[in-house]
Amino acid sequence: MIFFSPNSIFQIPNSSRSGFTLVELLVSFTLFTVIMSIVTSIFITSRRTERNIAALILVNDNTYMAIEQMARDIRDGRNFDFTDPFSEGCSGNCFGFTNRNGEKVIYDLSNNSIRRRISPVTPNSTRNLTADNVNVQSFSAISTCISPIKVTINLKVSPQGLSGVANFSNNIQTTVSTRNFAKCI
Repeated sequence: MIFFSPNSIFQIPNSSRSGFTLVELLVSFTLFTVIMSIVTSIFITSRRTERNIAALILVNDNTYMAIEQMARDIRDGRNFDFTDPFSEGCSGNCFGFTNRNGEKVIYDLSNNSIRRRISPVTPNSTRNLTADNVNVQSFSAISTCISPIKVTINLKVSPQGLSGVANFSNNIQTTVSTRNFAKCI
């Protein structure tokens, strides 16, 4: 029906109007904004968690590779020294032995990294076994000193330079038995 009014020639009755009111639009926009904020927050948190988990996996992988290299040397080692190997002035977090090539090998904790040294020390005889992203908090080696010698290596590692997982640390222990009838010094 067409109605005449002073403001308009044609006016549609109120019951047949279509569309949204301003209040309905404001409510829907607010609801949409809240839902998108929650979804975005969940997405950002999950991405941060995924990055931290990937970094922790890298720390563990690097630590296990360092332990495996030490284990290979220990299996064929002899003349183990757990106090001050070859009088090199270790601070207590070290041990040494003679490897299969007759070289005097020392493993110690230096600047939060596991270091492998050949004695006497030359510029190319020292290298870190753990990467820069690994923070070795403690390192110890304990031996049975009865043949065959069993060396137990204890490590406490954490990721370095990673926010959000600063309180995380992983304790790793392994025991390696020598293949020969070695002795302790």
